[in-house]
Amino acid sequence: MKKLEIYQIPIGNNITLEKINPKNKEHRSFIKEMRDFQGRKGMFDIKYEIKRIENNKNIGTSYFIKKEDKHIGYLYLSDHNIAQDEKEIVLSMLISKKMRGMGYGKIVLKSVSEYLLNEDSIGRITVYVKDKNQASKKMVEACDFFKGPVQSVEKTTIYRRGK
Repeated sequence: MKKLEIYQIPIGNNITLEKINPKNKEHRSFIKEMRDFQGRKGMFDIKYEIKRIENNKNIGTSYFIKKEDKHIGYLYLSDHNIAQDEKEIVLSMLISKKMRGMGYGKIVLKSVSEYLLNEDSIGRITVYVKDKNQASKKMVEACDFFKGPVQSVEKTTIYRRGK
């Protein structure tokens, strides 16, 4: 399967994606700031994500979400082979607390998911949202994701988009 280079897709609203390089000094500095992003209702464990990035143990690709050169969030895409089937990809996203509620997450999720589903190698995108995170559930549903089958993921709702 070909490597996805989503940082080249047009997102709009002066938002861009920048592939994270843990050896880059500016990136390392911002990775540490990511600890402040997550509230108690976050989509995923940011401490685990930071360790994974810092130790360069990616099983996918991580990106900063930037608005006019200011880091406002983080996006992670799994490699195809860790998902349940070859055409499925898992997406995680986190927006800075200060930038939430402004529609940036929705713009990024909609643009990235539409781009990925137009790739012949991607058939489905899966997003995990904590049950208590009503804002993320609303955003994911507004981006045409639907609730997937219940699996053994504690206190989490699974959403899917695609076949």
